[in-house]
Amino acid sequence: MKPLPIEQAKPLVYSVPNYQLVQSLPYADDQYDNHEAKKLIQQEMSTFDPVDYLALLPDPNLTLIESDYIKGELRRVFQGEEIQRSSYEHVDLPTENDSKEEWVSKIDKLKIAAQYMEYKKTSSELLKQHGFKVWEKNVKLISDSTDIVKFRNKEIKDRIQEINSKRQYEQALFKERESELHKSYINQLKRNTSLEVELAKHNILTGNLK
Repeated sequence: MKPLPIEQAKPLVYSVPNYQLVQSLPYADDQYDNHEAKKLIQQEMSTFDPVDYLALLPDPNLTLIESDYIKGELRRVFQGEEIQRSSYEHVDLPTENDSKEEWVSKIDKLKIAAQYMEYKKTSSELLKQHGFKVWEKNVKLISDSTDIVKFRNKEIKDRIQEINSKRQYEQALFKERESELHKSYINQLKRNTSLEVELAKHNILTGNLK
């Protein structure tokens, strides 16, 4: 493979203006709030037009993308269909009664079938060599994800308990304050009633009763 020119071989980050000023990655460093960091990044990105970091790279060679096979596979994936069993696992051999065109067609299919079986053999060897490791890593990934979910659930439960405790405390304070205000209101009524009784007695004694 032909190596890339030196200006294309450097990491893409070096093509960013003022890249040397970047000293941390707020979306990766733990000491930053992830949500706030993403918000700041989005705000910063909205101030300039995105750079085409692939402009210096050569266009990929995609000659096979237009083949009927690739188009059919892409169509199958987009439609959510399952992969079909290969038709090259069972290929008819040419016979004496076949025409020249049939011989050529069957031989071509035999070549494709041989290549297909070679791919299957290679895949089986890779699976035998690396399958357990991949399965082991997948199990660990699932286990780690489960631990993260458990930790998040515990955080949520703790937060809910904290909110409920705070709400109950505020409700208790409100009830206590309400009780104090009610008592103060009752005492004030009693005081007003007592004052009205004393005033009525005074008016009777002084003859000012109306």
